[in-house]
Parts: sequence; structure tokens; C-alpha cells
Amino acid sequence: MKRSVCFMLISFLVALFLTLNANASPEYIQFVIASFSMRPTFEVGDVITVQTDVNVSEIYAAPYPDGDIIVFHHPIQPDAIFVRRAIQKSYANGTYYFQTKGDANPNPDGWEVPEENIIGKVIAYSRTHNAGTWNDIAYNVTWYTNSTISNFNFSQLDKLITFDITGYMSQAENGFCNVTIPKNLLRCESLYEWQVRLNGTNIAYTATQNDTHTFIYFTHSYSTQNIQIIGTEVIPEFPTVVLLSVLTVVTTLNIVFMKRKLNTKLRQRLTDKKRKYSEINKRFYEQF
Repeated sequence: MKRSVCFMLISFLVALFLTLNANASPEYIQFVIASFSMRPTFEVGDVITVQTDVNVSEIYAAPYPDGDIIVFHHPIQPDAIFVRRAIQKSYANGTYYFQTKGDANPNPDGWEVPEENIIGKVIAYSRTHNAGTWNDIAYNVTWYTNSTISNFNFSQLDKLITFDITGYMSQAENGFCNVTIPKNLLRCESLYEWQVRLNGTNIAYTATQNDTHTFIYFTHSYSTQNIQIIGTEVIPEFPTVVLLSVLTVVTTLNIVFMKRKLNTKLRQRLTDKKRKYSEINKRFYEQF
């Protein structure tokens, strides 16, 4: 009895690994990753886009990082939904079966997934990185991509965002990436002033914007690439409050310095006048 209750509890927790987004279209649905089992491909909080109208015979099964990533109902507890990489595929009695494995797990899962349990395969995902906090406001950069993102960094000094991008999923012909950047963090006066560099070389991109964000889209080939996105204007290095404080201190010091300088001049003038009057008085007394 205890084992049954424990298994039901585990199944319930596994079902919470992903949260279904009901706003998606019938062919494409979204889930939120809530487990570390697919690291480094997915992190907790990533939102994956799943294509549901797939031909299971075309799902590609291979070890990391090449196999398709599938979303499916657990073979024993169908209420539990899992996301795993298909590493092996077999066919028996008119049905396809898939051996699966989490990218972060040392061993394959202890089951085979029949084709009727498959919800779909992952074709893209979105991830948000924190670029920093200024004036108590956190600035986030978001990707929507079919590739693996790593080593994110934002440099105020160089006015750039940099990250590594690796491969792409679902046997796509090309990798793509759409980056959402807050204008208060990094921006350009013109959309044509942005620079997108792949391994140090400028590449073509498409840029759009709204009042608060810029959206930069580009494609890339299959391999590990370093991406740099360079703007022309960046968030101030110091918060506004700090700048005002510094300005106040500088102004105060300047006033004090000017007062001291003025007082020195006045004292010098008084000294000169005293010396002059002293000489006049001396001459006056010498005449008498």
C-alpha cells in the first residue's frame, strides 16, 4: 500500500514537470520545463514549443545531441507527462516504440514509449537570462530558438551581448534564433546600426522593434558558434541616484573651492590695502 501511494505521489510530481499552455494552436502546444533532467539542453523555466502533428515514423532516434526530443505520456502512468530525447527506435506488431533518456541522466529510462503515447516533438524553446539589475530594476534578455544557448554575458563597457549557440533540434535544415532585448538595456538609434557577429564575422539579421524592446532574428549552421550582438547605446554604468549624488558632491566641492579662492583673494586685497595705508601714514609722519 505504501509503495502504491509513493508511486502515485511520484507520478503526480512527474506530471508537474511540464505545465500545458492552453493558448497554443492545435498543431503547436507549449510546456514549461520544471525538471533538470534535460540539462544542458533545457533549464528549469524554459518554455518549449511542441509540434503535435508529427509522423512517428519520421522521429529521429539517436544519442545526445542528435536525436529528436519528444514529449509523451508515461507508459505506466499516462497522467504523467515527460520530455526526453529519443535515443533508439524499434518497430513491432505495427507499432513504433522509443527508448528515451534525459540528457542529464546517466542511464536510459526503464521503459519503452509506444507511439500512441507520444504528444509530439520539440521544435523550439524560449529562455530568459538576467543581464543585470540597475536602479532595482532587473533587465532580462529572452531567446526563442531551436538551438542550445550557453555562456550568456552582457558587457556594458563593450555594449554587447554574447553567448554560444550549438546545433539545432528536430533535424531542422538551419538553426534560428530570435533575441528580445530591452531598449533601456541596449539599443541603437536605427535598426540598421546593430551588428550581429558569428565567430567574429558580421552576418545578416532581421531587426524589428516596439516601444520597449528590439527583436533580432538570425540563422546559423549546425555546430558550436559564438554570437555577439552589438548596440550603440547602453544603460548608464552608474544608476541615476548615484549620478545625482556624485553631481551634488562635485558641485558642493566646487562651491567650497570657489569660496576659498574668493576668500584668499579678499584677504590678499585687504593685506595689500593695509600695507598701502601703512606706507601713506609713514610718509605723512615723516613730513612732520
